Amino acid sequence: MRSRILIALAAEQVGLARRCLEMAVEYAGTRQQFGRTIGSFQGIKHKLVDLLVAIELAEATVLDASGGAEQGSDGPSAAEVADLAAASRVLASRAAMTAAEEAIQVHGGIGFTWEHPLHHYFRRAKADQLLFGDEYAYVQAVGESLTVR
Repeated sequence: MRSRILIALAAEQVGLARRCLEMAVEYAGTRQQFGRTIGSFQGIKHKLVDLLVAIELAEATVLDASGGAEQGSDGPSAAEVADLAAASRVLASRAAMTAAEEAIQVHGGIGFTWEHPLHHYFRRAKADQLLFGDEYAYVQAVGESLTVR
């Protein structure tokens, strides 16, 4: 049961991260600086691509974990599902926090004001990160499962 809760939380975090990325890409495509959109600057492009890679990795892990949890007795063992859930929790948590932080950076000062919705995403990413303990325990669980096999 705990594995399913972690997988559901990780799925929410992936959605949160994806929305932050969408908002950052949209803003970077419209905000003008020095006569160009800020999305044309290499530093912004690299930031956004790194976010996309982190989100895609987290999403793939969440999908793998949820698929394993749904297979029941035909699929992976409960221990393997727990390992997949822990891995998805870590990757999704990191992706969500990074996406919220980087989206605020792309938006500049407006990103952290009460008038802009990004602060809600940042606060939710932080709350999700702390929910069910910090990620260290989950990193340890994944590491121990790798050394046992």
